[in-house]
Order: sequence, then structure tokens, then C-alpha cells
Amino acid sequence: VFYIETATGSGSGWLLEPDRVVTNQHVVGSAVFVTVRQAMDPSFRARVVAVDSVRDIALLSFDRATARLPEAAVSLSLGDISTGNVAQSLMALGYSGSGVKADGSVGGAAANVGVLSQVVELANGSLNLEMDAPIDPGDSGGPVLDGQGRVVGMVRAVQERTVGGQRVVGTFFAIHVDEIRDALPALRAGRSR
Repeated sequence: VFYIETATGSGSGWLLEPDRVVTNQHVVGSAVFVTVRQAMDPSFRARVVAVDSVRDIALLSFDRATARLPEAAVSLSLGDISTGNVAQSLMALGYSGSGVKADGSVGGAAANVGVLSQVVELANGSLNLEMDAPIDPGDSGGPVLDGQGRVVGMVRAVQERTVGGQRVVGTFFAIHVDEIRDALPALRAGRSR
């Protein structure tokens, strides 16, 4: 899990493939290049390959030889989740409370634990996980893992108010892993939408 930094803000991201990182489109914005910071190792630069603004997904690429990832760094595998998994434990990882240290590192991503409340369809037709694992700004783009450590979602948003304006406590959203799977072929090909 990485700390993603742009000229206008920061978020989180995760290793999908040996030279690819996934994060939210709203984390990278219109940036062409981003700084990727690691827990203890040097930061590196990544290029935004493509974005899916409808699903809020961005794919980044980097040169593995110059990035100097730890030898133990492995890509996260994708899992499966459905309404049959309601009340299943989930863990969201991200960098909401982190700052950049003097040496450029950011320490480890914070882990927030909760359960799947439901799978919801947004107005744009995309699937999201509704969960009670607490997330904050900076966690956006971080992975949501199941009990086996597989990615079943990606942190996206917090609901603070109902449509009627009432305050909401503890409603958090993540992009469903199926949306990530569906977006990947176009993103890998460099096609944004």
C-alpha cells in the first residue's frame, strides 16, 4: 500500500502488478505524473496510464528497476464479494493520518476494521460496498481486504448527510472489486473515460 502525492493533494494506492498501482481517479485528478511514497523506502515517480472517471479508478505505471520496492513487496490479489457476504469482516488500508517524514517515507498504512453492510448500486450504475470500516480523507484509493487478504474493494467516499440533510455516522463506501476488474482492460490499454 502506497501514499500517492500530487501537486494538489494526496491519497492511497496499492500494488496490482509488479509495475502497476491502482488508486482513485479523484486522487490523481488531472496529473500526468504522481509521487509514490513507500513506508520506509525511497519515493518514486509513476505515470498515470489512464483513468475511469465514472468508476473513480486510475491506473499508474512505474519502472520497477528504479522504484526500489522492498524484496518482499507482492501484488495484492483480487477476491470476490457479494450480498451473501453481508456482516463479513473487512479491513481498509490507507494514509489518512500520515504525513511525510523528513526522509521522504510515510510509515505503514493505517488499518481500519469493520464489516460489509451491503452492496449498493450508485446512480451511475456502478457497484459499491457500503461498510462501517472507518475511513477519512487520505484513505481514498486504499485497498479494502477480506479475511484472506484479497482486495474486494477500493476506498472511495464517506457519507456525511442524508439526501434530507440529516447527519450520518459510520457510512463509508468502497468501489466494488468487480468494477475494478471491468475497468482494467481499458485502463491497461491506456483508454480513459
